[in-house]
Amino acid sequence: GSSTQWEDVLKQLKDFSPDYRAILVSVIEQQSQGALSEIQAQSLQLLTQNNTFTVTTGQQIHFDLGPSYVFYKI
Repeated sequence: GSSTQWEDVLKQLKDFSPDYRAILVSVIEQQSQGALSEIQAQSLQLLTQNNTFTVTTGQQIHFDLGPSYVFYKI
């Protein structure tokens, strides 16, 4: 059933390399240049744990509308 599929997905995600997690956190810290609040910094550190996941979405930029339209839609 679908619950078994989710269990398989979660197991794969938990097996995500701790080294990759550390790199992700390090890059985000560098990009934020110290602009994170205390709670944001604490939340970011949760990404180092194998039971923390992110959901990432993207915005496709339309050729004719340009990047300013992205800010309008957001």
